[in-house]
Amino acid sequence: MSVVSPEQFAMLKFANKDFKNIQKHYKKFHDINSNKYLAVYKQGLYGILDIETEKLVVPHQYQRICDFTEGFAWIKAKNKWGFINKDLVEVVPPKYVDAFGLDNGNFQLGVIHCVGNPTIANDLSALTNWYKENRKKNPPILYNRIQGFSEGLAPIKLRKKWGFINTKGNLVIKPRFEYVKPFSFGTSAVCLNGKWGFINKRGEFVIKPQYADCTSFMKHPQALAKVNLKNHNAFLTYLYNMFKKIYVPTNSDMPFAQVEIPSEDLGKIKIACIDTKGSRVKRSSKKDIEVHSEIY
Repeated sequence: MSVVSPEQFAMLKFANKDFKNIQKHYKKFHDINSNKYLAVYKQGLYGILDIETEKLVVPHQYQRICDFTEGFAWIKAKNKWGFINKDLVEVVPPKYVDAFGLDNGNFQLGVIHCVGNPTIANDLSALTNWYKENRKKNPPILYNRIQGFSEGLAPIKLRKKWGFINTKGNLVIKPRFEYVKPFSFGTSAVCLNGKWGFINKRGEFVIKPQYADCTSFMKHPQALAKVNLKNHNAFLTYLYNMFKKIYVPTNSDMPFAQVEIPSEDLGKIKIACIDTKGSRVKRSSKKDIEVHSEIY
């Protein structure tokens, strides 16, 4: 769903900032999960801008700059991936064909290092053939796909099923699920036989599969702005109207997940909030809606 653009999102996050000068110099910019910096685009490359001083602190040298996670952010240059830390220092220079998420700075499992310089990185079959020809120079391929680490575990795909490995690379939850989502608050949303439920870190169901869809557990949705019905601009009014139907628990300190209840009438989607035990929780009033940050 594309409710707001990355530029609008950044302007909402830094609501007290005047963006006129930044918009004048940069047509494209986006938040990188930092309270101090923005990624700004110019002449085909990204740099990093200090939001307060409006000075460029990292020159335009990257094809992509991703969000900071666990104190690191992925950067891409010359079709290779690396990482910068919160001080904007390249702790891993861009040299990887592909990169995955980090967990507490663990790079060994966070990246796949392919030596050489393949020019077919965007062609999966060609890249696979290139890898086979150079397999002696590269790490072995164990899984069809690896996603980022969360709470010490990373989703892996073996053939058509998903499971999890730990930061040592050990398989801790065997691949048996159709889909999985990252661990959050000690649980992962998983899909088994077409229904979604939640498992713990031992792979045991703590909430049995019963939902048509669901989110991971989260706490207070990372609010950008709380709508003040007496004093708000047109853009916030638009967002408020878009998000009237979002189910946000009254108790924002409690982890919750949004779930879609199966219905015989496919034209009606029933959404509810549940706690970590699977019980439904009371939702907030429409007068106290908060705008989610994950909206583009």
